[in-house]
Amino acid sequence: MAPNQPLESTPWITTLLADQTYVTTPMPSRIPKSSTEDNFFAQTLNTPSTIPACIMQYQRPDLSSGEKPGDVKRLRLFVRLAENITGYPGTLHGGVTASLLDESMGLLLGVRGEVGPAGERSRDGALAEVPVTAYLNTRFKRPVPVPGDVVVNVWLREGGEPSTRKWVVDGDVRDEGGRVLAEGECLYVRVRASKL
Repeated sequence: MAPNQPLESTPWITTLLADQTYVTTPMPSRIPKSSTEDNFFAQTLNTPSTIPACIMQYQRPDLSSGEKPGDVKRLRLFVRLAENITGYPGTLHGGVTASLLDESMGLLLGVRGEVGPAGERSRDGALAEVPVTAYLNTRFKRPVPVPGDVVVNVWLREGGEPSTRKWVVDGDVRDEGGRVLAEGECLYVRVRASKL
């Protein structure tokens, strides 16, 4: 990783970005909003010394097999990690690792249309009926080196039917060699606004 080199110019990332079965799209949670929504990724972790760059891709649904445009089942997030998010020297803080998994899993639900537009996720300061994390189990396999570039892969394991109120999403964090550094499993539940 060359810190001044654009993330998309990193050779192993360039190769993966060229995969035509994926669509590259802006990461919605990196875009500041007029509310406090997404401030953690849009502002706190969007600095040259934390996470200076992210690229999001989702896998195209296979329309020829009967899948609908919203039937996205996989998403990946390429992330550049800088020096101010360490736990131990040269190692990504475990909480940031878990946050990357949780955020990527939530982005998958967003791409699927399960979350709704940014302006409609809260009403009068209260969260509207949206999927929220019920649990996130994270398994740390190897230290995540910092500074460095990683890819977070997430995929839908359960859920997706029209009346779904629960989704199980799995994911992992990998280095340029494809080694699994961390794994996660998340249960999202759609909570009725009256229960929040």
